[in-house]
Amino acid sequence: MSRFFYGVAMVLVATASAQVPTRGWVEAFPTWMDIVDGRGRLLASTNAGRIQSALVDERGEMYCYLQSAGVHEVTYQPPHLIFGGLINAGLWGSVHADRSRLLVVHDYIIGYQVGSLAFVEKTAPYRATTFPTQFAAGRAAYDGRNLYWMITVDGTSPYHLFGLDTRRFPLVPRPIAALPVRVWTRPQLGITIGPDGKILLLDDSLWLVDPETGAMTALSPPPPDPLFYWPSGIDTKPTALAYDPWTGTVMAAVLAVTWSFSAAYSQTYGSGTWALWAQYPLIGFSELQSTSPRPFEPFGLGCDNATGRDAKLGWTGLSAPGRTFSITLRDAEPNGLGVIWLGLSETWWLLPLPLDLGPYGAPGCSILVASDDPLVVVVGNAGKAARAFQVPQDPALVGMDVFCQAASTSSTNALGVTTSDAMLIRIRQ
Repeated sequence: MSRFFYGVAMVLVATASAQVPTRGWVEAFPTWMDIVDGRGRLLASTNAGRIQSALVDERGEMYCYLQSAGVHEVTYQPPHLIFGGLINAGLWGSVHADRSRLLVVHDYIIGYQVGSLAFVEKTAPYRATTFPTQFAAGRAAYDGRNLYWMITVDGTSPYHLFGLDTRRFPLVPRPIAALPVRVWTRPQLGITIGPDGKILLLDDSLWLVDPETGAMTALSPPPPDPLFYWPSGIDTKPTALAYDPWTGTVMAAVLAVTWSFSAAYSQTYGSGTWALWAQYPLIGFSELQSTSPRPFEPFGLGCDNATGRDAKLGWTGLSAPGRTFSITLRDAEPNGLGVIWLGLSETWWLLPLPLDLGPYGAPGCSILVASDDPLVVVVGNAGKAARAFQVPQDPALVGMDVFCQAASTSSTNALGVTTSDAMLIRIRQ
């Protein structure tokens, strides 16, 4: 299962230099923001405040959404962080990114938000395409294709967690799950992408949510600190939540609360044990994010099969040397055959990519990445399949980017095949 990686151990992908380092954290407060390393040591700082959202993308480039001041690109130049204006934005919102674009969520009304989602090019002149929609203020998470967000947790809505496939139009929010409704109305709960593409939420429990089924698993209580609870001791205060998939570290912090203390705690995912990270007197967090890149990032779009959906790739595990990961396929036509393949290129495989399969009898379908290592899989009656890959313990692989896609049998076209979206797999230490 690892022959592909052994065969390409000397093919490396150059990475950008002088960017925000990985295995660190963005810590934003009402009046300043820090970049710290994995031990909490300060790397760079700025006195810019009113930060609603911050991110570091896969190239180590940083963006922030400032309240009433728009989206800013942030230059990492230790010991300083230098802000440069990028695009105008609303009063509240958040910024997210994939390899090709920024996603900017504008939230104009707190509570029941009527805002918009803007897709913004990462290069000048930063052209934006904006769609009206509904979101919650500031707390959202993005995996490269799907955007997830929380609304205020109370009894007025049967759902509190929603998702949106940003690759399919028209954009249609999908309800996923509801959190337990108790005494307090709870806005601004922490949300982040966790292991295997699932969602981590922090309320009166640290929850793991399956975004496909809505199934919720309680992992642990919040940090054992009264700062995380309302005076009644029943419900959790507004929180920020972050996750580093490479170290399995979960970070949680209390959002800004007037004239109160704040604190940040960490735990190794699955341990259930929180450890104090830092305490901040008379101040609260406004944002907390990991600086590490995603190990897996979906991109592109598959073509619809007889189910009316496009097959999608997912993952389990970690793409690090010495580790095993699986690529999963879902929403394929049931009870058929499929092929999951790895490749070294998204631009060339016998012919330039993407390759339109319309002329071959599969309109709307495309080969998006090279098929250097195809593996046949059986698609079950739920339309799912999976294939495991082992990454050798070889330091030469670190820094490599690998691509993946799948195709499966279908009754919808003359070719008898439909294709999935694609996946970028980052091999990192």
